[in-house]
Amino acid sequence: QKKELIEKILSEVRSTSSPIIEAVTKTITRKDWNGNLERLTHFNIHNHILYASSGQNNLILMYHLLDQKYLGAITNEDLDNNLKHPRGLEIHNDILYISSESNSTILKYHLKTKRYMGNVTIDSLRRPANLRVHNNILYTSTWDTNSIFMCRLPDGKHIGTLTIEGLKGSAGLDIYDNTFLVSSRWNHLIFKYDLKTRKCAGIITKKDLSNKLGEPTHIVVHNDILYICSFLRDSVLMYNLVTNKYLGTINIPWPICLAVYNNILYIGSEEDDAIFRRLLPI
Repeated sequence: QKKELIEKILSEVRSTSSPIIEAVTKTITRKDWNGNLERLTHFNIHNHILYASSGQNNLILMYHLLDQKYLGAITNEDLDNNLKHPRGLEIHNDILYISSESNSTILKYHLKTKRYMGNVTIDSLRRPANLRVHNNILYTSTWDTNSIFMCRLPDGKHIGTLTIEGLKGSAGLDIYDNTFLVSSRWNHLIFKYDLKTRKCAGIITKKDLSNKLGEPTHIVVHNDILYICSFLRDSVLMYNLVTNKYLGTINIPWPICLAVYNNILYIGSEEDDAIFRRLLPI
């Protein structure tokens, strides 16, 4: 199935002067969601299904990447009417975790049994944004604080908070070689946080990224490369975490979220709710 997916993408990619791995094509547009997508805020991919947060109408939409078919939606009613402006999505052990921004909670939905499993509630959590699971710990970023909230899985108990000095509006999250990476949206920085020492291990600045970083809304790491949504600069930036070198830019209008699946980078654009893709080097 992986080979079939890549072959489909190669057949669609159109590139003139760039190598095939550098071409970007629009994959999924509003029409592919049967008119149900109203403001893309985030997405994630699991078992060939792309799950997308539709922020304005409180839906989680589903699209099969192999069949290229809209599968329907997880509705607010499916979630006991607790979904208020969905943002981050994370999938762990067949459970979909959804950050519900306006009522400051995280919802749980079992993808196999199609059953709502309740909320992960943290008293001090405000406006949760993106989610990441690592070693059975759910990390949650927020737009308004310099903190990352941690909950133990599967029970969802709040076990602590990572406070990073200088972080303003924690946004994208990922883990690389026991280093926690978090993008600081409002002051345009990427923080490295050592999970063993619980200390800041470095900062990637605008200068490190050829002064092209503006409001990093999301990040993802793949094969030692950090991909960064630079929202204000209409681009996705690439940075090598081994050599600490800036590698270049992928031009995408208003990039809001990223995911890598089967060696393909998916990029969500807030401009027209489109999702682009780029085949990555192996």
